This record gives sequence, structure tokens and C-alpha cells, in this order.
Amino acid sequence: MGAHNPMAHYSSENVNSGGYNILTEGESIDDNPCCSKVDKNVIYYDSAGIALNTSGEFGGIGTKSILKLDVSSGELEEIISIKKYDCFKPVEDIEGNLYFIKFISIYSVWNSLL
Repeated sequence: MGAHNPMAHYSSENVNSGGYNILTEGESIDDNPCCSKVDKNVIYYDSAGIALNTSGEFGGIGTKSILKLDVSSGELEEIISIKKYDCFKPVEDIEGNLYFIKFISIYSVWNSLL
């Protein structure tokens, strides 16, 4: 994929064996993980899809949405997605309420000008 790979993903490391398990993958940028305060097996994070051209070069980025990953089952669910807005930096309180930042996506604005 060229010299610059914009993708970022998560893995878990076994401190005893030194091995790791890949938790997220694909053409996306996964960022701002937050461990659930209610369920020790759940991680919330934001993710944005990446568009690549036929040569594998960066072509654009989608809006950020909030995902919920159950690391014990591997189940992944998009739980918050708002058209034309980036939803990012999820935080869960001790009662299980999820908070995040919602901001108009600069990529949505840019794409609408094209």
C-alpha cells in the first residue's frame, strides 16, 4: 500500500507469552478506545472508514462512528452513527451511560463542495 499507511487498529497483548490477538482490522482508522465500566469485556471506540483508489492510495475518509466491541465473543456493533457528523471519544460512566463528542464532519463539508 505505498509508503504511508493511514490505517490504525487495535490488538490485545498477552503479557505472559508475548503474543497478541488482532481485535480490529479493515480499511479504517480506529481511535479513542474506552473500556466499559459496566462490562469488563466491552471496549467502545470511534472508527472512520478509509477509501482507497485502484492503486491502493488514499482517496478519502468517512465520518466517525462509535463502535462497541465485545472482546470475549468478538462481536462488533456500530452503536452510534449520525449522517454528516463525526461521533468520537466515547466515555462510559459507572451507570453505563455513554457520552461522546458530536461535530460536523469536515470531510462531509469538503465532499459537498466538490
